[in-house]
Amino acid sequence: MLEQFEPGDPIPPLTVEQYLRTDPQMPREAAEYYVARLNRDRAGRQAEYLELELPGVGSVGALQELSPAEVFVVWLQGRSPRQQLAHLIRRGLADERHAASREMLPPMPLDLVPIGWVADGPEVGHVLYRHNPEEVEEGPPDGEERSRWQRLTPEERELERDIAWRMSPMVATCRRQPDGGWRLLVDHDFLKLGSLAFGVGGDDAETAADDTAR
Repeated sequence: MLEQFEPGDPIPPLTVEQYLRTDPQMPREAAEYYVARLNRDRAGRQAEYLELELPGVGSVGALQELSPAEVFVVWLQGRSPRQQLAHLIRRGLADERHAASREMLPPMPLDLVPIGWVADGPEVGHVLYRHNPEEVEEGPPDGEERSRWQRLTPEERELERDIAWRMSPMVATCRRQPDGGWRLLVDHDFLKLGSLAFGVGGDDAETAADDTAR
């Protein structure tokens, strides 16, 4: 995280002359407006991304004061639907109607099942895992899926029941510890939580909270 957010060599601000080279017919006043907006957005982008990834940390200096365990806890909190909704509200991308729906957000348990282990040398191994499959109904599904289900042959229906929730298993890497135990490596792809994104939509508070995958 420090490597990601520590400022490197500053990027020179875009100039009006550079912008006008891409569109020589644009009036200079319009180019000045767009250049000012682009430079302003570029300056605020890192701070906004830091708040999204590590809510409440605020600055690279504050990040430097945290222990690795504290950074991991804050990062996990940032993945939660409530924290992501709060971030959208602060940015003006959600309103008080959506804020009221925050209390209705369901819990998001990680119901994961290990299904295999692959050793990759004496110190590293990989756990193959997937989401715990939901119960698959023996009969036809309800709603729009019913007509499709009725067109399937018995062999195709059996295949769908067998592979439900079992496609595309995931991998988590572990490293052996000095005491002989194993620990998962923590990175931005940890248990796929880094790709969890949250969006809002709908016509009322009851439908405003809508989980989406990025």
